[in-house]
Order: sequence, then structure tokens, then C-alpha cells
Amino acid sequence: MFADETVGVVDFKSAWRKERDFHNSGTQTKPLKIDEAAVQALHKCDVQIQTDNDEKDYRLVEEADSEALAAFLRNIEPVISKVLSKNLQSTAFDGYSPADDLDSGQCNVIYTLNYEEHGGHLAVSSLNWNCTGSVLAASYPLFIQ
Repeated sequence: MFADETVGVVDFKSAWRKERDFHNSGTQTKPLKIDEAAVQALHKCDVQIQTDNDEKDYRLVEEADSEALAAFLRNIEPVISKVLSKNLQSTAFDGYSPADDLDSGQCNVIYTLNYEEHGGHLAVSSLNWNCTGSVLAASYPLFIQ
């Protein structure tokens, strides 16, 4: 019933691994086209809002509870006195003097910005700078010929 038998070798190509063809090729892109354009917003909208709350309970000084105010001031006075005494001994502002002696009515022109493309006739309409002051941006109004 059982017998030893030798069978020939069966060979087949793998289906999950395919041979791929490779080709060397090169590409070249067209030169980049660069165009500069200026833009100006033609619509500007300013909005100001003020709210009034008429339902507040306003009390005159005569109507204030003077006993409660006096009790509050008695309780807070030691804390305020301690902070003020500490501030008197502070050296944080030694050598500081306010710049009251400067004449604030004078301005000096350090640099003049001109837009040479239009003969320098356009005035700057807006000026802005970054937080470190190393970059300055100036915008000019729309120029129509």
C-alpha cells in the first residue's frame, strides 16, 4: 500500500517578485518665470464700538457706607504701609531721571524714502517694521499714468 517514490523537480517563477526594467533618463525644466506686482487694498472699513450699561447701580459718595469703608481701610493699612516702606528702600530706580528736558517739538529727518521708478513723486502712505527694528516696510499709493 505504501511505497517510496521519487518525483521530478517542479520549477515556477515567483508571483510576488517581478523583475523590473530600469532606464536612465534626464529632465530639464523651463526657466522660472518671475513677476513682481504691487497690490493695494481699495476698500477700508473702520468700526468703533462703545457700550453703555445703564443698569448699573451708581451710588453717590454721600450714600456710601462710611463705616464699612473705614473698616476696610483699617484692615488694609498695615499691608499698604509695609509695601510702601519696602519701596522706599528699593534701589531699582537709582540714577533714573525722567526725560523732561528733551524738546519733544523737534523732529530730525534721518532718511528719505523715494520710489525712483516713478521719479520719486510718490509719498509713503504706510510704514511698518518688525519687532527687532531690522526690517522696515513702506507702502506707496496706487500710481496711475
